[in-house]
Amino acid sequence: MAKQPENLKKKSNWGGKRKNAGRKLGKQNKATKEKLATLKEFKERVRKNADRLFNSQMSLAEGCSFLFCIKTIKKGNTSKRITKKVSDPKIIKAYLDDELDNKKDEYYFISTEKPDNRAIDSMLDRAFGRATQSMELGNKDGEAFTTKVIILPERNEKTKKIS
Repeated sequence: MAKQPENLKKKSNWGGKRKNAGRKLGKQNKATKEKLATLKEFKERVRKNADRLFNSQMSLAEGCSFLFCIKTIKKGNTSKRITKKVSDPKIIKAYLDDELDNKKDEYYFISTEKPDNRAIDSMLDRAFGRATQSMELGNKDGEAFTTKVIILPERNEKTKKIS
């Protein structure tokens, strides 16, 4: 067996914990900084449009109603029916107030979309907090089983280490 040189016989300093090595506590890497900047921009954009977003979600939660008009157009011996959604507020108000003149070639009706239950749940959760949810646990044979819960000590905020 060949003899090892003297410098390899000494204990290596390459492994293990070294003083001042690694990222400083509380310092973030580049990807984390970019992620937080994007999240901040997103939250600001949502905050600026919160009223509009709330109104849109409220419309989903309530469901929507539309006024339609069916017009019959006669050309010679044939007739054609055209359905259009009414968007003129004056006509909608007149229909709701029952002030529209009933013409033979026009027919108005209201159609609705059903409310979106997820939008309702989301709005109620935001207003009153999320409802508590429970889950029954047990084995297939119906007997209860035990679980082990380990409570860790609180972290020290200055050092981010478990005390």
